[in-house]
Amino acid sequence: WTSIILCASTLAVGKWLTADSLGITAAIGEAMSTIITTTSPLLLILIVVAFTTLMTNLMSNIVTTTVAYNLLTPIIIASGVISPVLSTILIGMTASMAYATPPAIAHVALAAGSDYCDSKDMLIYGGIASGISIVFVTLFAFLMKGAF
Repeated sequence: WTSIILCASTLAVGKWLTADSLGITAAIGEAMSTIITTTSPLLLILIVVAFTTLMTNLMSNIVTTTVAYNLLTPIIIASGVISPVLSTILIGMTASMAYATPPAIAHVALAAGSDYCDSKDMLIYGGIASGISIVFVTLFAFLMKGAF
């Protein structure tokens, strides 16, 4: 039951964070837009990949996809540095790279709850796996950016 409650609560938080009436995503987007519009394509890809991977390890991948897409896509379109199609693919791909914490995705929560491993090991090895994923996905996306 704790896993179900955890997943349900992160969905509620994600809905709250992306609500247009609160303007949280708009405020963050405006703050980031000046930085992102003047950056190189490699750095922008790294920002998208690292932000989404870090976020998905702290909350549900569904919430991460919703928040990252609503936050980053308008900035990507405005910047014109990389294709919005590429950023959408990156957000979808990296939102599934949840390895480090129980709120990340259901199977990680089940592994933590089953005493298969402890939270410290999950955080250490999941963080290492996330770091490796960030490097490889960033390089892959940079090499493929001309295809989109």
